[in-house]
Amino acid sequence: CALDGNKQWSAACDWGTGLDWLDQTDWHLPTKVELSTICSNKESLGSYQENFYWSSTEYGGNAFVVGFTICNMTNYSQFSNFYVRAVRSSE
Repeated sequence: CALDGNKQWSAACDWGTGLDWLDQTDWHLPTKVELSTICSNKESLGSYQENFYWSSTEYGGNAFVVGFTICNMTNYSQFSNFYVRAVRSSE
């Protein structure tokens, strides 16, 4: 995972899909399911903020976020600013 501060949802999606890091280019913004799984295992992460993180999952004009304090999920306007993490498939 790569941590890259606060962004609006569209910028977060662009950042995740355009990321070239550790000689890998298949990164993406996680779905709400992937992000919930990451949050459930957050103690094994190297670092994270106890804040909300964007998922790639849209809901109307909103998108889902996961709060890393208690791993709660909700949706917010895509124009809000939240943290982002990029993920890639383990396959």
